Amino acid sequence: MDNKMDDLELVSIIIVTYNSGKFIEQTLDSCLKQTYRNIEVVISDDNSEDGTVQICTEWKEKNNCKFDIKIVTSNIRAGIPANCNRGAKASAGSWLKFLGADDILVSDAIEKLMLCRQKDVGIIFSRFETFGDKIQSKDIYPYSFTWNIIKARSCSKSDFSHWRFLLGFSNVAPGVMISRDTFYQNGTYDERYYLLEDLPLWYKVLSSAASVSYCESITVKYRIHAHQATAAGISNVLKSDLLLFNNSVRK
Repeated sequence: MDNKMDDLELVSIIIVTYNSGKFIEQTLDSCLKQTYRNIEVVISDDNSEDGTVQICTEWKEKNNCKFDIKIVTSNIRAGIPANCNRGAKASAGSWLKFLGADDILVSDAIEKLMLCRQKDVGIIFSRFETFGDKIQSKDIYPYSFTWNIIKARSCSKSDFSHWRFLLGFSNVAPGVMISRDTFYQNGTYDERYYLLEDLPLWYKVLSSAASVSYCESITVKYRIHAHQATAAGISNVLKSDLLLFNNSVRK
């Protein structure tokens, strides 16, 4: 490891997997290419049935000398929030970067996110773009309405509107990095949900006293494909999670 990197904060890239064998090596390879070298990779698997763990194990054997790699597994399928929490518990970094097992980190993603830290900042939002075999034109997230909420909140801890959040705070999860302290101070991911790991946590963080920062760069390539967790075949589960979230906020 470059001695110049030795005193940098450790970042844990936590990859949550479930039947991710088709894409997981590409995701892991993108971690290997990071320009920020003081990282560890934690693979948290939710009882895959397609050989994902074996693929990860073989990848670890080939690349373990580059940085620390941990693989944690479960005997049951517990859902995305529980899988994220499992990975966080096994991690050691002062910063946590959760990553879908079908997404790809841009090579300087962690470096750019760490450069966008401000003093005492607890969470950093960045941009990400879609890609996939059937994607002809890329979308860039977060959309402007959500991005404006993030930028306003980064300027003032008091500049947060509950109704604006509920009205249009959309997809941000792939581009987020959160400090370990902020993650645990806000209760981690709520395991009452099965798919909706992110929205309840962002709501708690943005409505708390945590300092927010943002990175204008695209840091993640977000894969669109037919078998991802938000595909139409399991939309009823996501709908149930959203109803639970909305009811919780109203209370």
